[in-house]
Amino acid sequence: GLTHLRGPCSFSTNEECGMLVEGFHIPPSIMMPWNPPIYPELVEKAGYAKAKDLTSWWISEDCYNERFGRLVGVVEKKLARQGLKCKLRTMDMSRFHDELERVRVIYNKAWEKNWGFVPMTEAEINHMANEVRSLMDPKLVVFAEIDGEPAGFSFTLPDYNIPLAHMEGKLGPKQIALFLLMKKKIKMARMLTMGVIEKYRRIGLEALLIQEMIINSRARGIHQAECGWILEDNLPMSRTLENIGAQCYKTHRIYEKELGADN
Repeated sequence: GLTHLRGPCSFSTNEECGMLVEGFHIPPSIMMPWNPPIYPELVEKAGYAKAKDLTSWWISEDCYNERFGRLVGVVEKKLARQGLKCKLRTMDMSRFHDELERVRVIYNKAWEKNWGFVPMTEAEINHMANEVRSLMDPKLVVFAEIDGEPAGFSFTLPDYNIPLAHMEGKLGPKQIALFLLMKKKIKMARMLTMGVIEKYRRIGLEALLIQEMIINSRARGIHQAECGWILEDNLPMSRTLENIGAQCYKTHRIYEKELGADN
């Protein structure tokens, strides 16, 4: 009864997905795919067409400026007018599994109406967490709470692809020593995901989460970040990033093909 084939995804939009169609000259950040420029042409010749584009945005330290400050000020005034108290806090690793469940609940509520959404299960998020736990910096996982209720979160990882690239695919003592040395000097991160529960949208919590990410990243020596991916039709998020001076600099594409009797 299936009618269409979509991809690439491994295995859902909760994980790595999309084929790079713009930004080939830029090395991939952590947990983002890369492919040669010829791939999109080959896929399209095989009968696939665009289903949805996923954009990635470049945030530098320069974005944290007077313009950003005015935007944050507007958000804080909105919260005050509505009598809402917003608290930003970072991840408590001593309650790791409770915090994971909080991420999962917020994520599923925030993304449930998005194109291609598949609810994240408890087993799925535990598997992902086990893969990245040793790489996580709790100061780069930020929760927004409104009157004590979870309202949103952002999850950022240092870009470990940078030291990994210098290891040239090898895992000997020399490469491990190089990785351990270079991981302390990483100056770029990737904000993998950010979500705000629907009832708290249109306030601007995204700007507060990005501000906290930038402040905490700077304290760690990180001065630039990739934010993505973001659905091309997620205009509120794209406008927020444009308003702080971020630049859209990569595009990945999910392709689609109608299944017929001869496929």
